[in-house]
Amino acid sequence: VMTPDGRFFTHLNADHGKQYVAFSGGSGITPVLAIVKTTLELEPRSTFTLIYGNRSVDAIMFAEELEDLKNRYMNRFVLYHVLSDDQQREKYVGDLADGGDEKVDVSKIFEAEDLFAKGVIVIKSRKFAEGLKMVEDAIALHPNDAQYWAWKAYAKFMLEKDRKKALNEAMSEIQRALKHTPKCAPAAFLAGNMHKLVGDNPTAINWYKKALELGPQDLAGAARELKLLQQGK
Repeated sequence: VMTPDGRFFTHLNADHGKQYVAFSGGSGITPVLAIVKTTLELEPRSTFTLIYGNRSVDAIMFAEELEDLKNRYMNRFVLYHVLSDDQQREKYVGDLADGGDEKVDVSKIFEAEDLFAKGVIVIKSRKFAEGLKMVEDAIALHPNDAQYWAWKAYAKFMLEKDRKKALNEAMSEIQRALKHTPKCAPAAFLAGNMHKLVGDNPTAINWYKKALELGPQDLAGAARELKLLQQGK
């Protein structure tokens, strides 16, 4: 048996905006997990997709840590589990699709993720109506993702002429998102943006601080906005 060979690293740079993909199986996740964490932390503009193979759900190592990374870097870390045991794989897919009395097509989750990602890009380009439609379509396919609701609230808010009046409804959606997923840092960041736009800077500062507490390495925008507000700009 030959010893391991090759260069198992990449040079990281905070200015990079790359798309990384890694494949791992079983205990091989140990060094890969360290690479994923370091990359997401040091390159805030980069994304990482991990395909992780195991025989069964019970064999998945660092399952909780991987889920924490998904929650912390919602917009930048995608995780796919691949199970080789046929019975375990069927059970895993069944559990994922089981919404109680209502069954959810797992394929719709992936379609929703694609729609949502495109919708966010469109919203950021200030095409709010078009982006809102995409996010709403994503919610129709997969209504259980907190950040979908947060971005829907923000897009609707931005379309309103009287934003002060629209703020209460938008914040209800933000609170709904945070109740569903307390670590949803994008929801807190968007809440900060909305309060800043209506001139409520003290509340905006509090929301930006909360966003940074939830996802400090994934929200450079929150840090920038917080700094500007604290400087009185």
